Amino acid sequence: MHPTELGPYVITAPLGKGGMGSVYRARHGQTDEEVAVKVLSPHLAQSEGFRERFEAEIASLQTLRHAGIVRLYGHGEQDGVLFYAMELVDGPSLDTEIKQGRRFTWRETVQIAIQVSRALKHAHDHGVVHRDIKPANILLAAKGQTKLADFGIARLFGSTGVTMAGGVLGTADYMSPEQAAGEPVTARCDQYSLGGVMYALLAGRPPFRSSDLTGMLQLQRFAIPEPVKRFAPDTPVEVEQVVMQLLSKDPSKRFPNTLVLARHLEAMMQALAKPSADDFELYEGAPTAAAPDIDEARLAATQALDDGGTPPAESLEGSASESISLLSDATPSASQAENNRSSSPSSTIVAENRYTDVTTASDTAPTEWRSLLGLVALLVMASAMILGAVWWWTSPLGVDALYQRIEDRHARGDSGRAAERDIAQFVTRFPDDDRAAEVAGWGRELELNRLRKQVALAQLGGQLRGEAQSAEEVLLRRAAELGQEDRTAGAEAFDNLADLLTIESGADTDEDEAERLRSLGQLARHEALRLRSVLEEERQHVLDFARKRFDAAQAMLDTQPARSAKIARALVATIDRDDQTADLLDRAARLAEEADQLALRASGPEGEQAPRTPGAPLGESSPAP
Repeated sequence: MHPTELGPYVITAPLGKGGMGSVYRARHGQTDEEVAVKVLSPHLAQSEGFRERFEAEIASLQTLRHAGIVRLYGHGEQDGVLFYAMELVDGPSLDTEIKQGRRFTWRETVQIAIQVSRALKHAHDHGVVHRDIKPANILLAAKGQTKLADFGIARLFGSTGVTMAGGVLGTADYMSPEQAAGEPVTARCDQYSLGGVMYALLAGRPPFRSSDLTGMLQLQRFAIPEPVKRFAPDTPVEVEQVVMQLLSKDPSKRFPNTLVLARHLEAMMQALAKPSADDFELYEGAPTAAAPDIDEARLAATQALDDGGTPPAESLEGSASESISLLSDATPSASQAENNRSSSPSSTIVAENRYTDVTTASDTAPTEWRSLLGLVALLVMASAMILGAVWWWTSPLGVDALYQRIEDRHARGDSGRAAERDIAQFVTRFPDDDRAAEVAGWGRELELNRLRKQVALAQLGGQLRGEAQSAEEVLLRRAAELGQEDRTAGAEAFDNLADLLTIESGADTDEDEAERLRSLGQLARHEALRLRSVLEEERQHVLDFARKRFDAAQAMLDTQPARSAKIARALVATIDRDDQTADLLDRAARLAEEADQLALRASGPEGEQAPRTPGAPLGESSPAP
């Protein structure tokens, strides 16, 4: 039996069922809009922390607004059942198509990957990692549009707490090595899974096959998939290279972000474009190297993205169209073909009879002068272009352009010296800009990462030399372990260690040792700041959540006083009391008492509730008719 109504939706037909719940086609009772309603299995709501994860994931998914992402319309709970409504996509999933035996062409595969990449970039920009990219979660809508579904589901069902640093999440057939190893999940995990999907579309099967979960996790972490061309021989080498790059075990060897991936694929599609078929054959000696030239020019434009630039789409399209025109020119027209035949030595007309020498003695001098003038003009133009380029590179960027460059590099994870120089320039030149604090924070991240790498390299060198860890390194490790269990205690431990190392670095010691102690002290101080930043962010999330639940409890005071009291008491019991939450918790305690009294006084002699006039003093109900 399936429900007939959930919230404002009337259930009309079942669409599917799985271990996590059921999906139904539904219609809004007032607007008649058709949606898909996902009803979660009742036993899931009883598991510890599930409701908190559900609320947190729904809040993050509400920020996603993209044509390539199945839109979330709303969520709720009815009779103890959690559900959410989403956009209805009348089309099959890629998984359904693959199971029915469809083999996608490389062009179809690349087009799908481009759309998915752009949808993922939108999600990643909003701090949402899908974690479970697979053919079943990519739907084919009308006109070739793809839709990504089930954002956040892997995180929702794959952990035992509201937050977590790692854990095995996602579908094993398309799971990244990082997820398989239980390491923290990043946006590049989605890239690996997308590479697995591209492989499956081309080959008709996932990159790896195993009869058990443990074996599959080991394959994802250590095995190299068979070449795609073994299953799809017509796949271009360039496409296979992209798939293998996405399936790299090292996340840093994948693309900087999915926007770079999308543009790379678009450029590759243009580069691999072929001229339309015609009735003419290329005569022997016709140019045939146009396609590789196009590929290099197009991919060079895309590579500019990796170097920190952002070439506009028009420039990419222009280079591609120019390259394609080269292919068109490579095929001679009918008149050209006829001329070629007539001038060929094998023609029935003798070629020498049609030859006229135009290089007479009288024309030699003017031709030489024209050549010399042309060379001078070319040199002048080249000099002007070089000077212009030098001026463009050396002139300081405006505030918006500089911020955009910094933001692009931050999104790509660029931690080089150029990124540090841009950040220092922004903070120095535009300290009053509203974005200065954000940019400074990115600078602290770069500095912290650099210090971490320095310490890690030093520790690795010591291990290779057989040296034991220093006392300072042991204390850093212990503070980090403490911070994983208790961030407040970890931050205090890092601060104390930073103070100690600062004092030690000023003592009588050689300069190398003092520099080492200062670096360790800076790292400890940064780690303390990072832990406190995470604490503050978590505290703000909890406070926002508590305010929303309190407002909801207050809104249902008149209509559902018992439920209002339950929510208010849960807030008091769950939320830690501090300076920020104390007032809200006091109000929640008063609301719980008021709701309890209202529920008792509003009950009739037979246990039926007597309606209470909204806004009336506590204990008063509507007068009898």
